[in-house]
Order: sequence, then structure tokens, then C-alpha cells
Amino acid sequence: FTQVGPLAADEIWQVHDGIVLISLEAGGDADRGLRLVQWETVSIVAGKTVYYRRVGSSSAVLSREVTG
Repeated sequence: FTQVGPLAADEIWQVHDGIVLISLEAGGDADRGLRLVQWETVSIVAGKTVYYRRVGSSSAVLSREVTG
């Protein structure tokens, strides 16, 4: 997992290609987290530390937009 945060503002994260796991917890199982596929989004509030990784061997494209 790659770590980002803590976030300075509320954000929306969207997967544009591939599959991504997003978690708000460090450590634990490698398959933990919310599984997002292409065009799915999740809102994450400011102050949270986010952990993410792609699923599988194909590439993934993930974008973030500040909303608050």
C-alpha cells in the first residue's frame, strides 16, 4: 500500500482505469480495504490518512479532487 495523508481537505477519489483497494487503516491483510473498479468513487474526509494499491498486474489510474 502507498500512504497519503493526513488529508488537508475533504476529497473524492475516483478510479479511471483498473481496480484499486483503498483503506484508512495501516497494516493488516494485503486484501483489506474498499475495492473500487473503473468509474467508482469514494469520499474521504479531511484528517484521514489513506492507503491505496492497485489490484492485479494491470495498471490503474486513480484521481483525487478536493471538495472541501
